[in-house]
Amino acid sequence: MSNAQQASGEAGERTRRPRRGPIGRLWWCVQWTANLVVAAVAVWVFTPAGDGGARKLVHLDPPAQADYIVALGGSHDAAVEAAALHAAGVAPIVIVTSTGEGAAAFVGILTAYGVPADAIRTDPNAGRTCDHPRTVAALPGVDKQTDRFCIVTSVLHTSRARACFARAGYNHIIMAAPRWQFAGPLAPPEGAWGHRVQRLPAAIYETAAWAYYRLRGWL
Repeated sequence: MSNAQQASGEAGERTRRPRRGPIGRLWWCVQWTANLVVAAVAVWVFTPAGDGGARKLVHLDPPAQADYIVALGGSHDAAVEAAALHAAGVAPIVIVTSTGEGAAAFVGILTAYGVPADAIRTDPNAGRTCDHPRTVAALPGVDKQTDRFCIVTSVLHTSRARACFARAGYNHIIMAAPRWQFAGPLAPPEGAWGHRVQRLPAAIYETAAWAYYRLRGWL
């Protein structure tokens, strides 16, 4: 081998990218994952894609008469909206469905907003969205096939909650959410990037929950 060829080979070896070890490959994956997450968040926040993605998580029905208003545990806003719907005459009975402490808190909110104690029924046995249909149906006198249910939850939770109740055999479902979350003078304007940032955590959670529920066969 000539001196020139040997020198060229040595130079190539020096400039050749070294192979990554396990830690290097892991770090490369972490960097690329972080870049993808940042890009996805930027698209969600600064483009209309965020509004479109959020709309896929929402299912709201026109107001209608019901036999029961069902306030799902979670955000206390649902209890406030349930009290408003009861005052408007949507249904004579409000069912509170949550865990023990959560249900008690909801009852306190309802009574504070003027719902009579004898118009409230408590289901303290539901810890997850997929539990509510089963535990509500177990209440005395409730018929999931013939009764009409106005189900109140947070706005981005409406689609998944409806799917759980429909899968459980509820035939008459009216989905509602706190109205100030999506309509009226207090609702954030759609298209505002600040509003997209505000609801991003809930949208990520609901999207992941949809995937998890489908994997578990709950939807």
